[in-house]
Amino acid sequence: MFHSIIVGFGLAGFCYAHQLQKRGQSFLILDHPIYRGATPVSAGICNPFILRRFTLPWNASEFFSYSKNFFENYQKQAKVQLLTRYPIFRPLRDNREVNQWSKVTSKCFFNLFFDPQIRKTYGTINKSSFGYGVVNNIFQVDISRMFHSFLQGLGRSKYIMDHFQPRHLRMDRLGLTYKIWSAQNIVFCQGYGLKSNSLTEELPLVGSKGEMMLIQADQIPSNVILKSKIFVAPTSKQNQFWVGATFDRGSKSVETTKVAREFLIHHFEQSVGVPFQVVNHQAGIRPTVADRRPLLGRVNNIDRAFIFNGLGTRGLMMGPLLSQWLYDFIESEIPLPIEVSVDRFQ
Repeated sequence: MFHSIIVGFGLAGFCYAHQLQKRGQSFLILDHPIYRGATPVSAGICNPFILRRFTLPWNASEFFSYSKNFFENYQKQAKVQLLTRYPIFRPLRDNREVNQWSKVTSKCFFNLFFDPQIRKTYGTINKSSFGYGVVNNIFQVDISRMFHSFLQGLGRSKYIMDHFQPRHLRMDRLGLTYKIWSAQNIVFCQGYGLKSNSLTEELPLVGSKGEMMLIQADQIPSNVILKSKIFVAPTSKQNQFWVGATFDRGSKSVETTKVAREFLIHHFEQSVGVPFQVVNHQAGIRPTVADRRPLLGRVNNIDRAFIFNGLGTRGLMMGPLLSQWLYDFIESEIPLPIEVSVDRFQ
């Protein structure tokens, strides 16, 4: 009998599976292409700040500190290079932002990251009349390599391609059975694919489409992330950069669009303005919630069924600590913060 059946292997599924792995608990992952959302096409940037307004989201310092240790420890365990530190260059738009930057650099926590010195250029590029603020100690995770290394270490018996169908789930006081597999718990980590699960379809998962591009350019600094209207981030391939992403709450299609492509190209040219070639254009659906907080807890008060979803745009930063909270809730009945608990809706 497994400790948990994990349905879906995106960022939430990985984080929860690794929490179980660290504790020597057994698990089975059921995955299917329908569950895959924005994680495979994301840039993997772990940034605790809202750089549009120079503010912090809820619980950011705790989430960021935990995620850094979580990914560093996994990197050490897997013996594969996954993390790269980069500064983020944020073009300042006017004198008000210049003054605001000077103020936030002296604030607690901000002063660990925000450089008081404003730069004149981004590499050799100067597209900002008011200079660039620099945020140091930000890291990027190679998500594709991380997922590959994790699954490689599992073996085929613990990772099954299977589309979850609730009619095959049976529960009693001793545990549960899904098809031929038995477990103590089942945890739904399906991302936006959760909408196809009749056990959870009533939860307020909104979903937002994001489109990104991979570009080839040889005049962009490869050791810096740029954040303007879009991110421009290095990838593991020489002179190749991730550009994105759009944010569309209306569409739930993973087809790319001409409108999004033109939006990305326009803002890239406006903020960088060097020759480039589009290598790839992709889309994914982020699992977002109306109040912009995750969904953790029991599914419809079913004792052995749990949800780990709604990570949104900051899943890389929040996912590791949320996975610990969920494990502690399942194993020790430690209450979840109401800000992330599904009880706020049920």
